[in-house]
Amino acid sequence: MSSRPISLLLAAVLLVPAACVDSPTEAPLRLDEPLASVLAAPGITVMTQNLYLGANIDLLFTASTPGDYQLVFQQLLTSNAGGFGRAQRIAMQIVEAAPHLVGLQEVASYTFTTEAGTAVLDFLYILQAYLDYLHYVAGVTPYTWTAVRNDMTATGPIALTGLPVITYTDADAILVRNDVQLLGNPTLVVFDAYETFSLLGFDLPFYRGYLAVDARAEGHSIRFANTHLEVQRFEDTQTAQTRQLIEELEASPWPVVLVGDFNSAGNRDASQEDESPTYKMLRNAGYADLWMREPKSRTGYTCCQGADLTNPVSALDQRIDMVLVRYGNAGFGGRSAVEIVGEEPADRITVTDPMLGGDVTLWPSDHAGVVATFWPAPGLRRK
Repeated sequence: MSSRPISLLLAAVLLVPAACVDSPTEAPLRLDEPLASVLAAPGITVMTQNLYLGANIDLLFTASTPGDYQLVFQQLLTSNAGGFGRAQRIAMQIVEAAPHLVGLQEVASYTFTTEAGTAVLDFLYILQAYLDYLHYVAGVTPYTWTAVRNDMTATGPIALTGLPVITYTDADAILVRNDVQLLGNPTLVVFDAYETFSLLGFDLPFYRGYLAVDARAEGHSIRFANTHLEVQRFEDTQTAQTRQLIEELEASPWPVVLVGDFNSAGNRDASQEDESPTYKMLRNAGYADLWMREPKSRTGYTCCQGADLTNPVSALDQRIDMVLVRYGNAGFGGRSAVEIVGEEPADRITVTDPMLGGDVTLWPSDHAGVVATFWPAPGLRRK
């Protein structure tokens, strides 16, 4: 799904009254037709988006030569070039999809320290600024982040290259559209299982977890949960995190909508390296994978573009970003529609950055986003 320029967004806002007129070529649904009572009301729309750390962060912690460190720094410069164009494009995708709730992963912030001082790059605040701007200029419903959970903070090695010392913080967040009612305080949980890495002789725990809000949207109360599980190569840790996630969400009094970067491929042609038990664990726990209901469900890849985001041809080859819904032991029985966003060449953004010698064209993230709308069937309630 390609982003539209702001001018078209403004035009769409101005033409809303005209768009409400019934098309003479489409027969309106009759109230006695199947699903008519469902489709008469707006659906619940949710979104998941991994914002991307901006570089191959493994190299930041394992850099053993000035060249390794230089590569990480160059990736960060490239992926965040041109006045934060990636955040602008993702903000546009959010307001165009108009989700009630958004789960964000890899909400990174960086502190660059040199002898001259300190500079901070915080992607969440940049994204929020663009969302506020679009609300101001186009009248779209505003969004507010309601929950942020910091996964870890680490400082990269000091290399004798004249480059800044980089301190990196990873987090997840939930954005809530301002017309959604929150029911109580957010839940922020750190998983019991986590990996520990060694950095300059010190043990560095890499915590992960989930955050959730109970919300009421379009007349339905749901628990909306967002997570970013450990990567596939640490399978035992990932499955332990998944087990805790399933057990704790089971206690919800509301239907559960679970989104995130699960690091467990759900595509039918997934390689053994991309697969892990997590996807089947979630399906066996009663979570319906809304993408699998789509006629195009054989594809839907969401990960991963090149480390500096400049690859001209999409490199997406696995589906690890998902929207899962659980209303009861049988999963979800209503109607749904799902789209992948940010995956087409037209979604890239070209920016000008003198530090990079001119124009550079970037993907919005190394992950595509997923937008899902679902209409709960009449009388469908969480048991």
